Amino acid sequence: MAIADNSDNWSWIRWSESGEELEIGDWDLFIMSLNSLGFTASKRESVMKNFYGYGFELLTDARRRIPSGDGQEWSVLKQDSFKRNRPDLLKGVYRTKAVSRRQPARQTDDN
Repeated sequence: MAIADNSDNWSWIRWSESGEELEIGDWDLFIMSLNSLGFTASKRESVMKNFYGYGFELLTDARRRIPSGDGQEWSVLKQDSFKRNRPDLLKGVYRTKAVSRRQPARQTDDN
């Protein structure tokens, strides 16, 4: 992801040291950057819904964010086929069927 690769942006978005997770420290700047690339996001929730749709997992939330040395809190996202310097894995990043995260699948008597 070019945004995270640019050292000018590392105060608000970066790769983890291992290069296996994306860390976002300022969602407003992230959304502005996405919109400058042609996306039409306005809320963190809609961006997260898209991340989930592509198989990303949020490793942190409001209760479990990772603080940096300056006190900034980072959201950490991971997708097994989305890693720093591994464009060969990107074929594994694709939109999956949307599934509600709020309701479990219905069980039928046929199961």
